Amino acid sequence: MGGFVTGLVLLGLMAADSVRTARGSTTETRAVDDVTIVVRETESGARLEAENLRPVPIELRIEDRGPNSEDSEPTVRIIPPLSTATLVEIVGLSRDEAVARMKDRYRFVSYMGDPAAIRPDLSHLYRLPFKPGKSYRLSQGFHGKQSHNHDGSRYAVDFQLEVGEAVHAARSGTVAKVVDWFREAGDRSRIKEANLIVVLHEDGTMAHYVHLDHGGSLVKQGDRVEVGQEIGRSGMTGFTGGPHLHFVVMRERDIAIPIRFEGHEDRDLSKPGRFRIVLSRKD
Repeated sequence: MGGFVTGLVLLGLMAADSVRTARGSTTETRAVDDVTIVVRETESGARLEAENLRPVPIELRIEDRGPNSEDSEPTVRIIPPLSTATLVEIVGLSRDEAVARMKDRYRFVSYMGDPAAIRPDLSHLYRLPFKPGKSYRLSQGFHGKQSHNHDGSRYAVDFQLEVGEAVHAARSGTVAKVVDWFREAGDRSRIKEANLIVVLHEDGTMAHYVHLDHGGSLVKQGDRVEVGQEIGRSGMTGFTGGPHLHFVVMRERDIAIPIRFEGHEDRDLSKPGRFRIVLSRKD
């Protein structure tokens, strides 16, 4: 996979793609991040808002890096799906003054999902995320030394799908996020340029299908998908050295959880090997 960290958003108040100053016209950008921080001018000063761009709750953590803040805990807000929440009203400062004052003081980190609503079903058996009738090599699995060695990828699996091959839903759910406009792959500088699909499951966990092809999504945000449905095309985008499908299921705060696949319940997913969907009579 190459160390891709999904879902983590660091919003600097001066970042052109993350912050909008609301004084009339606004330049919209395609959203890689999940939250936009907006500073609006009001009659009494300014208002800081958070816009949730996804159809799932967002946990927003606001870290104060100002004087005397060494021991302070982050302020945590849960922003409902596709909604805007006021973070703070600032009296006596213009919008520009408020932006300048907060520029270096606050750090915003967001994660998809409300921790209070996520109850991972660790007994669930996932369908392999590719088409029946073919076998694919697992090149890097659980605890992989190459890049599956941090909280967001410790239980990820990389299957050696070639560019353009079909990606199928491993579990039913709702499409929470789609990114499919990137074209290139490379080093860590492209870590936020991986095309992906994120699917929210009924237990609150989210599956991430990563490194998809340019224009490789067959679904859109908000769609309902069923297990086994073709949802996209594999590719080679973002921080990676070769084509493959990176698949991982996460709980709150982008923490990967262990999974098992139908027909391979007893396989050690830390070891490379070939996998094929085991068809039942109903298939």
